[in-house]
Amino acid sequence: MQYNQRYVANYGIYVVAKEYSNQYQTFRWVKTSKAGLTGQFQTPNDKCLEIHRNHNAHNYPLNIMNCDKKKQSQIWKLMKKPVFTPNYPLADNKRFRVVVAGGRFYFERTHAWSGDQFYVQTREDDQFKVEQYWTFDKRTMTIREAARPNFAISLRRGMTFSNYQNDWIVTRPYDGKGQKIRWDKKRQTFRNPAGHCLYDPNRGQSANQHPRWHFCMSKNPAFKLSIEEQQEFKNFFPLTDDVKFQIRTKMSSHRALTVREHIGGYQYILRMKWSNPMDSNQYFSFDKRTHTIRQAGNRNMAIGSRIGYNWNVGAGYHLVVRAYDGRYQQVQWKDGKSSNIRAGSGKCMDVAYNRDTEDNTVCWFQCHSHLNQAWKLVQKGKFEPNFPLRDGVKFNIFTRQNGKRVVEAQQPSGNQIYLRMNHLNPTNQNQKWVFDLRTKSIRMAYRRDWAIGTINGYNDWQFGHHVYLVARQHNGRFQTFKYVDGAKKNLQNPAGQCVQARENDNQWSYLIWNRCHNHANQGWRIEKAKELQVKWVTGDQVRFQIHSGFKNRWAVTTSHGFLDGYIMRLQRTNPMDLGQWFFYDKRTLSIRSKKQPTYALSHDYRYAGDVSQWRNNRLLLRRFDQKFQFFNFHAGKSGNIRGHNDMCMTT
Repeated sequence: MQYNQRYVANYGIYVVAKEYSNQYQTFRWVKTSKAGLTGQFQTPNDKCLEIHRNHNAHNYPLNIMNCDKKKQSQIWKLMKKPVFTPNYPLADNKRFRVVVAGGRFYFERTHAWSGDQFYVQTREDDQFKVEQYWTFDKRTMTIREAARPNFAISLRRGMTFSNYQNDWIVTRPYDGKGQKIRWDKKRQTFRNPAGHCLYDPNRGQSANQHPRWHFCMSKNPAFKLSIEEQQEFKNFFPLTDDVKFQIRTKMSSHRALTVREHIGGYQYILRMKWSNPMDSNQYFSFDKRTHTIRQAGNRNMAIGSRIGYNWNVGAGYHLVVRAYDGRYQQVQWKDGKSSNIRAGSGKCMDVAYNRDTEDNTVCWFQCHSHLNQAWKLVQKGKFEPNFPLRDGVKFNIFTRQNGKRVVEAQQPSGNQIYLRMNHLNPTNQNQKWVFDLRTKSIRMAYRRDWAIGTINGYNDWQFGHHVYLVARQHNGRFQTFKYVDGAKKNLQNPAGQCVQARENDNQWSYLIWNRCHNHANQGWRIEKAKELQVKWVTGDQVRFQIHSGFKNRWAVTTSHGFLDGYIMRLQRTNPMDLGQWFFYDKRTLSIRSKKQPTYALSHDYRYAGDVSQWRNNRLLLRRFDQKFQFFNFHAGKSGNIRGHNDMCMTT
């Protein structure tokens, strides 16, 4: 009795547990049933043990009161101590995950709480994350970490199942204290020796919750857990590891997944770009051992979630290429019309917002049957140019439209020349081209280091009415062609787009890239250029003066410096002035200065070919570089010396 009180019937005197002294600690068992397992505890003076004020509830004290067999608060039942059996549904060492009600979140060992104790929290599904896997140990009746078998799910050190039923669970090294757990199949949860159940306070509605022990409530979904045995992650990559391929969307544009700008932490964002088979950043390869898609140009880099995004879904959680570390990078390939690339979490690779636009990002999203989750693999193949003429053979590019015009490098702009349509002029060197099989390019015949390509400023095989074709210094960027024999769609780039005359059969029409179609403005014909018959009045290397047709017969001579050469003017004839003497070089079809043989007469290359700028197109003398320095002689009273674009030397 409390404070050595006698056996007195009083609600103010509590029954307590204390060290045995044989003073007011004696009770006898009085059966109230034939089996003898129910009855009353009576004192020597015929008082009975009773729950305080007849409250059959948790945490109420006990008193000694007058015996009354009708009072349920005085009736007790004797129960044998139960055997604590684990009832584990799996054998030892079978790896499994603990799934919270709803199936969205899993138990996972996370960051350290204190010392060698680590939190257990609910996290998103990641079947490749070893921290989500556990094993049973029936001998010790514990749940162990699969990665660290000496760590078991436990109460925090110093806590017991009886004194703190609402404490968080942790994993810590096995010591047999507060670590026994069994499986309750009926309630679908784990229970401890004190009878408490393991539950998720947020009922599986969000991640990063701390599971804890609590009084069992079978109808509460927060207590429902399930055991998911580890399944072998089967992958059916359709290509071997050494095969390079593009990942193209099945949306109408058929854009390709491309590694783009650096966003920090050695991560490069993935974007949708027009397919360019010559772009190494559009090629990937499989790695079956790690279940990943690697960047073909750098096998250490794999497609995956951005660091910190985990398997989160939605357009805001874009995918990247980053160094392989095995975290949120495992994928599967599924054949079918859509949902082809799936993450380890079961989510699908998705073109963000379902927008088929340039530079759009990709993300993980719930799988569905829309085309923005449909992908196809295009193996890297040889881009065969199929040029109809051998290297070095000069040719004209004729349109198949009614005008029968040819392609001409006609309008200089900085370090490039716009391509336009013009009438055939056999003396115009800017209408002549040659193939270069090694680089799969079309070069200017008289400037072999210049090739047809996309206008500067476009870093992709973009197309449209403002993506002009130009001739510019060859650097291998967007200057690759193949020839397709037929009536239309003859000149194509690696992205499958065609050369097109923008204004159809207009004389000055620009050339652009566009999607291939069956209109005549994409029809081209390659014909060998007619050999130019050079008609010069003097022999090769024979010096001469160039006199005007005026009566005074003034001679062409050098004047003051201009740009990288000299302006040519008319001055009185002076046979002693070497600046008035020239010679013709038939090999280069140029008029050279006798005083400076490496210098040749030239158009002002800023305006060469643009007839509207004839007043500015001065005659220059500058170092020979094949840049608008072709000249020929035509017999007659006027128009004798003709140069680029069949333009005549005049005053």
